[in-house]
Amino acid sequence: MHRLLLLLLLAALTACDSGADGPLGGRYDVTLFEGGAAVATGTLRLNVEDLTVSPAAVSGRWQLEPAGDGDAPGIPGDGVLRGTYDGEAVRLSLLVGPEGAPEFDAGVGLDGTVAGDEIRGEWGAGFSDGPAGTFEARR
Repeated sequence: MHRLLLLLLLAALTACDSGADGPLGGRYDVTLFEGGAAVATGTLRLNVEDLTVSPAAVSGRWQLEPAGDGDAPGIPGDGVLRGTYDGEAVRLSLLVGPEGAPEFDAGVGLDGTVAGDEIRGEWGAGFSDGPAGTFEARR
């Protein structure tokens, strides 16, 4: 009986550490805005590798398509994502190609703040010229 309780407790803790049900993990509907107009919509699927370290590694998948008549060059598509999460802020790099090989980096980054089931912040092409716009992601 004690062994069964211990196994159940261990399974629950492992699920929390994986981020699937944690403060960041899961599926998000995302919209990218430029100048106040939506330019792309899609989904993010986020997994937090280990919440016991800060910043925690984030992995997952992304999919974006143009919104309405919006034009966001280089953004539509899908692939893997990599990033970090420190308990409040999340930084994600959207990658394309097989397993998100760095040579296929889409050059799009998301830099946001987590509040409940939402992530809000700025997106840009590497942020070298500043952010291109804002984004909202809701679980």
